[in-house]
Amino acid sequence: MTGKRGIFIKSPRLLGAATTFNRAYTPGATYYFNVSIPENAEGSLKQITLTQVEGEDIKYRLDETEAFEGTHRDRGADLKPIEVANNPETRTISVTFSSPVPPGKTVTIGLSPTHNPMDGVYLFKVKVFPEGDNPQALELGVGRLHFYNR
Repeated sequence: MTGKRGIFIKSPRLLGAATTFNRAYTPGATYYFNVSIPENAEGSLKQITLTQVEGEDIKYRLDETEAFEGTHRDRGADLKPIEVANNPETRTISVTFSSPVPPGKTVTIGLSPTHNPMDGVYLFKVKVFPEGDNPQALELGVGRLHFYNR
């Protein structure tokens, strides 16, 4: 889209991160990251990146990545199609929306690991990118997942 500024006037917010199973080495979990785009953001969401900054490397089934409106507890419409990319060197997963998500929505990304990692705290830096020319990324904070041995 030519000529459109790639900025958010009002910053989206990271609402949190959660996992369906918090036991170490358990298969079948989903890791959810919830982001809210305020009504007055004046920019649509084009991409979310999740960069793991703490903990052992986690392997994902990228083809099972989900994106939908709402939160993991109050799921809305699926946001499809999406493009998912993984950069193992930077430990970053990028989720790009084919149709940018407008202001006033809450978006959830669901990642499917092959299995949970060993016990410990795992931190993920969350960045959002608006639609437009030369988009200016905003770092929203860190999502935290904690896995336990039981």
